[in-house]
Amino acid sequence: MSEKKLTKDKYFKIDPECHLIGDMEHLNHFPGVQMWWRAIEHIMRPLITGAPMPLMLKALEGLEEWEAQKSGDPQTIIRTMDKYGVDIACLLPESMMDTTGFSSRWVSNGEMAKVVETNPDRFMYQPNISPIKQRGVKNAIWELEYWVKEKRAKIFKYYSPEDTCMNDPELWPFYEKAQEFGIVL
Repeated sequence: MSEKKLTKDKYFKIDPECHLIGDMEHLNHFPGVQMWWRAIEHIMRPLITGAPMPLMLKALEGLEEWEAQKSGDPQTIIRTMDKYGVDIACLLPESMMDTTGFSSRWVSNGEMAKVVETNPDRFMYQPNISPIKQRGVKNAIWELEYWVKEKRAKIFKYYSPEDTCMNDPELWPFYEKAQEFGIVL
């Protein structure tokens, strides 16, 4: 199938939260992971059957088969970016710790870094700093400092459902450090 490309325009486009799912093979035994992927597969039916036909046809226009396939390959992300004219993406390692009983992330910050460092002209670091409170605010601040000082990361993800409320006063020292560094959280 020939790949369709959008016309290149003069705008710089950035994807601020590009999720890296990585190789899921070592996590597929978790019931929560299985349930999550079943939910994703089953959401297609109501989307397809519930949408008015003209709207559905417009949404599917130009969509190619490879775009509808689950893939953990970073080259697929780059291929999609190229097709839709996205210049750079903030690469976020998918956490989804609730699906593994909080025993493991889907992708670590280190795995994300390898992809960014292999494709520095296409990806920016976006480390997932969660959980903060559960692992200790001092440990989270240490990791934040590492990513800012050693890797020059500028944008981070804090996913509060894996931890505590975003306005928990115990997190304030972390927020103060993030503000001191001038990073996006």
